[in-house]
Amino acid sequence: MIGAFGLDTENENTRIDWEQYIGLKCFLEKFTVGKEIKEEIWMKIIDPKTVYQVSMTDFTFFIERLARGAMHQTPTTESQAFTK
Repeated sequence: MIGAFGLDTENENTRIDWEQYIGLKCFLEKFTVGKEIKEEIWMKIIDPKTVYQVSMTDFTFFIERLARGAMHQTPTTESQAFTK
């Protein structure tokens, strides 16, 4: 997800500049990002390679993981129901 903000997630020496910090803060904590920017960020999260084509399998896997959160390592009944 952090890659959607233009950060190189593969490089352990990546630095966050001020604009990226503000963008992350507004999106993750303050919920003050406008609709168009929010759509752009979510598209980058769902389709990081910007091929504008995401398989249903990849999309449902992403949604299920999003619904599951960090508390469980495997799908839960709730996360699977949310995905459907």
